[in-house]
Amino acid sequence: MNEGIDPRNNHAINNEISKNVKIESKPCDLNHSEVQTVKASTGKSKKNAMQNNPSYHVKVVITGDLNVGKTSLIRALVGPEHDSVLRGQRTGRVKTEFRRTDNNIKMDIWDTAGQERYRSLTASYYRGAHGCLIMFDLTKHHTFENVTSWLTDLRQYTTNPEKISTILVGTRCHAKRREVSKEKAEAFAEHVGLPYIEVSSEEDINVREVFDLLSDNILQTLKRHPSLLMVPATSTKLSDNDTKKKMYWCSC
Repeated sequence: MNEGIDPRNNHAINNEISKNVKIESKPCDLNHSEVQTVKASTGKSKKNAMQNNPSYHVKVVITGDLNVGKTSLIRALVGPEHDSVLRGQRTGRVKTEFRRTDNNIKMDIWDTAGQERYRSLTASYYRGAHGCLIMFDLTKHHTFENVTSWLTDLRQYTTNPEKISTILVGTRCHAKRREVSKEKAEAFAEHVGLPYIEVSSEEDINVREVFDLLSDNILQTLKRHPSLLMVPATSTKLSDNDTKKKMYWCSC
């Protein structure tokens, strides 16, 4: 599955990022890890903190085969109160905040909401994205084989394919039986120039860590390329009415 992948678009940016960003992921043999999500709040203390530190508003897309755990990962991050957003809609979007060392980052996380089954995700989904998680299921080898096609789509449709911060994510790392070894996944990730991390939404393993890593990678990129924030508003933020009217994909 390595044919046709040009790692040059990713190696340079990720090598530079890795020098400055260190996120220590947890091994998958842990029974449970404490994962806490930084959520939007209207409290005065949060407002004061936001005034003291620069804030970035970014778009993050999550891709991968159907049923690899994309929605489960978001739900594990933000909690069950967002289930109504993540279920029964043509696209699920959740907004959450992360407080990093020197900055605050507001993530607008886009979930495919089952549309990936039609392979119909197009530029409207990827446009304006600053970060991406490409996910596969460690217990289903065919989902790992399809990572190449998701990389191709990302580079074809995203606005700045050479500057989007991307992480390869293997899910259900807690499972005793797996069809993709960690060594194989790491070798592929190195070949295409992506960071790799294994997660388990069921056991809360590395859920927060993967978004911390993505946040820091995006911040490093934005500091080097501030023009990436100058994207059309309609590509990253829509009103509720616009979302209901415009955010859908053709299944033909």
